[in-house]
Amino acid sequence: MTYSKEIKRLYSQLLGKSLKTRMNEMGIYNNQIAYYNSDNKLVFIAESSVGQIIKGRRNLTFESSLAFQATLNYKTPRELFFPSSEFELQLIETIISTILTASCF
Repeated sequence: MTYSKEIKRLYSQLLGKSLKTRMNEMGIYNNQIAYYNSDNKLVFIAESSVGQIIKGRRNLTFESSLAFQATLNYKTPRELFFPSSEFELQLIETIISTILTASCF
């Protein structure tokens, strides 16, 4: 596995955990992630896609990022992708730990 793929995997897992935590705090289920499109219609993200995203097995698409941002009340995409300074520190710690211990580095 290349370095960038490994870091992407680590980031996806941490982001998924963060999204799941926020969903639990707000009482939101996987089948309730949605956004309004340009026609002002509510578009839901597939429950299976949401499940894969929060498990870190799938990237956020443009539509899914809009849906998570709208549903979880994030004001900006930056808040969605880097929700807190604690998240950023945990990401850095995880990357450093992986660099020091993983054989791919």
